Parts: sequence; C-alpha cells; structure tokens
Amino acid sequence: MSTPPPPPPPPNSFGGQPPQPQYGAQPPQPQYGGQPQYGGQPPAYSAPPGYVPYGTPGAQGAIKPSKGLSKVMIILFGVTTAAAALVGLALFQRQGAVDDYLAGKTPLSDVNDADSFAGLALLLQFAVTVAAAVLTCLWTKRIAENAQARGVTNVSPGLAAGGWFIPIGNLFIGFDQLRKSVAGVGGKSPSVTIWQVLFIAEGIAIVAVNRLGQFDLNDLQGNQLRNQGIAGLIGAACYAGATVFAAKTAKEIDAAVTGG
Repeated sequence: MSTPPPPPPPPNSFGGQPPQPQYGAQPPQPQYGGQPQYGGQPPAYSAPPGYVPYGTPGAQGAIKPSKGLSKVMIILFGVTTAAAALVGLALFQRQGAVDDYLAGKTPLSDVNDADSFAGLALLLQFAVTVAAAVLTCLWTKRIAENAQARGVTNVSPGLAAGGWFIPIGNLFIGFDQLRKSVAGVGGKSPSVTIWQVLFIAEGIAIVAVNRLGQFDLNDLQGNQLRNQGIAGLIGAACYAGATVFAAKTAKEIDAAVTGG
C-alpha cells in the first residue's frame, strides 16, 4: 500500500503578501459647518487728534511753550536799545572832548577818559546784543519745532537757530523760518517784515559807527566824530523801533504757532 503525497503548502505563507483588508469605502470627512464667524473685522485703530507717527515729518513730540522765551528776548532787546542810546551819547561826549582839546581848552586826559567811556558803552552794547541774539535763536528754534509738531514740513529748527549767526544770511534766514512756520499753520504775522527792515537798518548803523570810529587826533576828517555820534543815535532809534515790532511779531507768532 503506497503512502499518499503530503498536502500542498497553504497559500501566501512565508513571503507572500497578506490580503489587504477591504472596508468597502473611505470614511466620510468630518464636517464642521464652514469657517467660524466672529461678527466681522474688529474696528480699525484711530489715533488721537494731533498724533504724528514717529519718523514722519513733524514727529517732534508735543508742542512746547514759547511765550516765556519771547518775553526774555524782548526784555533783552529793550536793554540793547538803552545800551545803543548810551553809545550815541558817549560818542557825542567824546566829540566834545576832542574839540575842546584841539581848541586848547582841556588836556589830553579828558579825551582819553571820554574815549574809555565810549569804549565801555560799546562793550556793554555788544554783550547785551549777544545775549539778545542767543534768546532770539532759542525762540526761533522753538517756533520751528512747534510748527513741525503741527505738521509743517518746510521748516528747519537748525536753520532757525543757526541762521542768526551766518554773516549776511542773518538778515534773512531767521525771518524766513518764522514766516514759513506761521504760514504753515495758517497764521499771519504782518509785523515780521517791518522788524526785518529795522533789523537791517540796525546793522547798517553799526557798520557806520565802527568805520567812523577809526580816527587820528592829528588827522581828523571834517565832522567824522559828529557823524559817528549821529550814526550811533540813528542806530539806537532803529533798535527801539525793532524792539517794538519784534514784540508784535512774537505775540502774533506765539499765538498762531504755539497757541499762547
């Protein structure tokens, strides 16, 4: 009797791939009813009135007071006017001393004393003029900064301050910055032009006084000393007028640009 053959090996054993499970279909994707709604976009940020973003023209911070600076400036203008009047009187006094000396009525020491007094008066005028110029620079710079803080873009605080010390330019630059500042905020200052004209007249008078003051007792030219005294008094009158209109200008510009 023969032995039956062994049964064949089971399918997919040892190396074969197991059958893939069949699920019939892909499960459905979950549905959430669309994108959530939150009632629209939040309201846009609204900057407070007067705010200017940093880095843009006019972003100079809050408006700073300027009235205090202008008051001190005008006071110094008044002191400068008094000093200019003193110079004019000292120059006439020196002329009288020189005339008396040349006529043999007084010694040379009287001329020297009169000359020293005139020199001291000129030195006083120079000192108070420098102080007034510094306050003018500070006030003009403050006005330009306040104009920038209010959105005016064609002004320069640097020029507003430094322009007063530029030869020849000091007759125009500072005044131009003041005009741009007040015009940029929609204001007016009719007095600034008159102030500028009188300021230029001051400069001419000062040049005349200095040129006529160079003399030699042995070689006087006509009425040189008398003319110097007249130039000094004209300069004092120009200082007085400039002080009046500078005060009007400061009041107009402080009110327009700074608000007080």
